[in-house]
Amino acid sequence: MEPLLSVLGGGLAAAVVTIGFNVLWDKKKQKASEDWEFRRYHANQVHFATAGLMEVFFAAKIELYFLTATLETLLAGSESGNHTSGRDCPAARRPSNSSP
Repeated sequence: MEPLLSVLGGGLAAAVVTIGFNVLWDKKKQKASEDWEFRRYHANQVHFATAGLMEVFFAAKIELYFLTATLETLLAGSESGNHTSGRDCPAARRPSNSSP
């Protein structure tokens, strides 16, 4: 009878240890998985924010280039005495019918 009890007792102890180890391992795996998901989410947020900032930068760069080129053209026109407003604008004048 003692060998039977020893086998049953040993089997029960092995089962308890195995179940305890599996519970501990599953908790550790769950925490590692949650940490990985958080790191992946954070990396995606950084990536999308960086892409958005680059898009804004290049859109603003194009707009600023357009504005500076336009202002430079207007400034160059006003410095040379060619005003581009009102009746002084050469494009607004009607062509004369007289030929040179």
